[in-house]
This record gives sequence, structure tokens and C-alpha cells, in this order.
Amino acid sequence: MALDENRIRIYSDGSCRGNQSDENLGGFGAILEFREHKKEVKGGMENTTNNVMELLAIIKAFRLINTDKYTVDVFSDSAYIVNCFSQGWYKKWEKNGFLTSSKEPVKNVELWKELIGYNEKFDVVFHKIKGHLDLEASEATLKKAYAHFLKDKTNKLYTFDDFMYIACMNNKADALATAAASELVRHEGFEPPTNRFEVCDSIRLS
Repeated sequence: MALDENRIRIYSDGSCRGNQSDENLGGFGAILEFREHKKEVKGGMENTTNNVMELLAIIKAFRLINTDKYTVDVFSDSAYIVNCFSQGWYKKWEKNGFLTSSKEPVKNVELWKELIGYNEKFDVVFHKIKGHLDLEASEATLKKAYAHFLKDKTNKLYTFDDFMYIACMNNKADALATAAASELVRHEGFEPPTNRFEVCDSIRLS
């Protein structure tokens, strides 16, 4: 199958160089896709966390959507975010006043509340995708990654070609995040990688 043209897709990634250090550099990137239309969003922040960047990538993309007529597929390599919605953690948080099972306040609660709001406003499906997949790896390696992708029941309808396209787009989101972080401060040894994303342009849906 080709990807459903009547669904909106968000490909997202966030990262933090020096995560959990007092001084670090983070970036987020997302690609919003509907039919032949694509929009990119990116940004960077100093002294942040990886989870904040992952959340912001998705939230910034949702802010660009001006219709609730279509299902929104969110592709992320963050197990924390995907599991929160697929396993219903957020419902327990809301019931418990945004406290975790260990009675600790949920971190980044305002971001979570905004994302939960989008989940309630739209028909949203969260998908876990392996991050930073080398698209030029051996066929066996890629097939193994695809098999792991299919373990999530929300991914069962995607063909191998679909998977490769999705992985490609998430790699591009990663490139946006890296570029955004590098724009905050550039120095030797910290430049956004480009060569591993060139293969994306040769991948097309059948």
C-alpha cells in the first residue's frame, strides 16, 4: 500500500547534546505532511532535556494544523511519548493530578498538557519508529528493523516501502533538529551531518 493520502503525518525528532548536564544544547525538528504538501519546523534551546525537545517537536507541528477533519499519525523515536499515549499513562496522570505512580510531579507538565489537548482534539495515532536508521545498511539489517517496527500493532498495515519512507522522513526531522541546535553555537566538531540523508531523495512511494 501507499501511505494514505487522507491522513496527516508528523515526523519528529528531538535531541540534547549533553543531556542532563548543567550546560547543554538541544534541538527539535518536525515535518508536517499532507498529500503533496510539507511544512518543516525546527528550533533550539540551551540547557534543556531530550524529553523537552521530543515534546516540542510534536507540539510545534500540531500548532500548524488548522483542521481536525483528518487522522494525524505521529512518528517518533521516543518510547516515552509513544507509550504515554498507546498505554494510557496520561489518563492516570490526569486522574492523579499529574503525579506519577511514585507520587512525583510529572516533569514538563505544561508541555504534556498541551500535547494531551491535541490528542483529545484530533484523532491521533502515535507510532514508534527506530531513530537514526542507516538507510544504506544491508537488506537484512533493514528487514530486521522493519520486523521490529511491525511489532507495534499500530504499524501492521505499513509495507516495507512505507517503512523506509517513514524512516527517511524521521531522519530528515533529526537533521532539522541537529541543524537548529548547531545554529545556536557553532564550533569545530559540531556541524549538522548531511551525507547520510542524501539517500532519502531517491526513495519514492509506489
